[in-house]
Amino acid sequence: MKNKKIQPKKPATKRKKNALTANDQKHLVPVVVKLLKTAKGHSKAVNNTYIKRYVRHQTGISLYPHQVRSILHHIRTKGLVNCVIAAHAGYFIATNANEIVVYRKALQKRIKEIAHISAAIRKQAQGQFAKQKQLKSRKMRKTITSKRKK
Repeated sequence: MKNKKIQPKKPATKRKKNALTANDQKHLVPVVVKLLKTAKGHSKAVNNTYIKRYVRHQTGISLYPHQVRSILHHIRTKGLVNCVIAAHAGYFIATNANEIVVYRKALQKRIKEIAHISAAIRKQAQGQFAKQKQLKSRKMRKTITSKRKK
């Protein structure tokens, strides 16, 4: 009898780190949407801790801070509540166009800062780990090459 090559099992499909389950979307998102709709203006901002307590009071479900952020990300990217701004005081609905302009400028500044750090880390890694296989991957070379052309 020949030895048959055993095929490895396919890994179970993993959901994205921030992806919400159907249960989250059905039971938790509407609760947070209802709360956010009351947070009109900076003075009525709701922070992560307040949202966790509100959800626990309404549903009996305790959430971790990262779960609250995932729910808020879903709400904001799907447009379930428009113009939700994240500030030091918490999350709130913008009451005027200037708040949106200021918030978007702050986001753009953060994007530039993150890109700058990413480029610096890439450059450092090229020098320090140049012989390692991970940095020589096609995707990494393509990224490095495209950055140099700009």
